[in-house]
Amino acid sequence: MNACLIGVGSIGGDKHNDVDNKKTAVKTHAHALYNNREYFDNIYIVDKNIEPLTRVCDKWDFKESFVDLDFLLKESEHIDFFVIATPQETHLELFKKIAPHKPKSVLIEKPCGNSQDECNDIGWIAAKFNIKVFVDYQRNFIYGLPLLDGLDKVKKIVLNYTRGFIRDGSHFFALLAKEQLEMPYDIKLLSAVNDLDDIKDLTYTLFFKITGKQGEKVEVFMNGFDGRIADVFEIMFYGDKENVSLVDHGKLRLNAAHEEEKTFGKGYKSFSNTTLATMTDLENGLECVHDDITLFLNTSSSLFYQGSYKHALEAWTMMEQIKGVING
Repeated sequence: MNACLIGVGSIGGDKHNDVDNKKTAVKTHAHALYNNREYFDNIYIVDKNIEPLTRVCDKWDFKESFVDLDFLLKESEHIDFFVIATPQETHLELFKKIAPHKPKSVLIEKPCGNSQDECNDIGWIAAKFNIKVFVDYQRNFIYGLPLLDGLDKVKKIVLNYTRGFIRDGSHFFALLAKEQLEMPYDIKLLSAVNDLDDIKDLTYTLFFKITGKQGEKVEVFMNGFDGRIADVFEIMFYGDKENVSLVDHGKLRLNAAHEEEKTFGKGYKSFSNTTLATMTDLENGLECVHDDITLFLNTSSSLFYQGSYKHALEAWTMMEQIKGVING
């Protein structure tokens, strides 16, 4: 069985060695493939930029590197598993290129394409060639998610996030889709910050309503903060009797961010000690994604991740509905 990683940027494999190495938790697709190397006869690494390609292959002991994907597809043995870890505007083009070679599975970085239409096209192509598509919404592996199953009716959901409505906010919408919450309505934009230096993906602060699992109306607040000052991803679910907090990025960075009034404003308050809460730095999120897909490749069963493409498409539907209201 053979695997191929396309793209060795930050999430692909080129994180600083202090952040991602053979002794740390898995932070990149290259690291995950290295850990699962016993399952593959060959692991091919592709990137058009030779310097990061060489760094990543040297770091993770990969011997098969290519700057030309077309050449690899023409010359290599059958590839069973592709990882597309390139910018979202390239996802559909690359998927069209590899799909006729009929891999068993493809893992695409979130948000899976550059629009709802592109995400939908990927699904149609996958169905045509019988390819199982997974999308890397690794925050759906946050350990506290089972706590939501025991939560009473949800009245309010608050997301504190940075780094783009699509880039990081899409994780939130994929989670809403996973939890079977309905489409947003009564959407109101409050403010926006350009903390990615990308005018096409601002970090919005907005309010909207959704319908909960039991038909209840749920108020949702997306609080967008300046990721150049502090990086945070924190979701709080408020029920009738209990609350659940799901936190990424770890205690130290989160607590430091809470102390920055210029980031969070004087009205920001953390959850009380009586709140049900889980803390995670997503230490195992990406590793869980790859382990689950490796299980699928070997047994055609998947423990958690079978719905990830569906959640990605539903996330795009919600995001584009909100963007449509914002853009008038």
